[in-house]
Amino acid sequence: MANPQSDVSIFYDTKQDRLSFLLRMSKQEEIEGVMARRLLKSMLIQLPEWLAQQGNVKAVTQSENGVTQSQQHVINQFQQQAAQQQPLEQQVVQRNKSATHFFIETINLSSVSKLDGSKGLVVKFISFDKKDQINLTFTTEQFHQFISVILKKVQEWDLPNPWGASALVLANKGVIH
Repeated sequence: MANPQSDVSIFYDTKQDRLSFLLRMSKQEEIEGVMARRLLKSMLIQLPEWLAQQGNVKAVTQSENGVTQSQQHVINQFQQQAAQQQPLEQQVVQRNKSATHFFIETINLSSVSKLDGSKGLVVKFISFDKKDQINLTFTTEQFHQFISVILKKVQEWDLPNPWGASALVLANKGVIH
């Protein structure tokens, strides 16, 4: 499934109240993963800290160099906003009726070193039985765009942007529910 020419489409199904990711490797080969609100919310809460640990966003504490948690949040927020300014290619996609479908039970986030020395951010959407999965690799900018598109698709869910003002309040309180 490591096809560099594959593309991913994101759909929100209002009837099922589910978010779908359709990975198209070719006209005949597609796989669709469906995600529930609870899993997406859990992932969003953890994203800023996870990104900081990957070295794409410097993780600093006040004792290391004087940058406070609030200041670091502003840096993260700026990166998210900058990535959102880049235009996205959007197309109308017809779903292949013979596509493989599965319910996303687990999301694994990791990073990989690319041949050019840069880091790639890897997102794996995995089924309960681990037989089906969608593997996506992004640059930091692409990852922020991906998250931005997801948040737009599920606006009805009223989920907080991990880099928004409400996330800053949570980060300052140190409490996540």
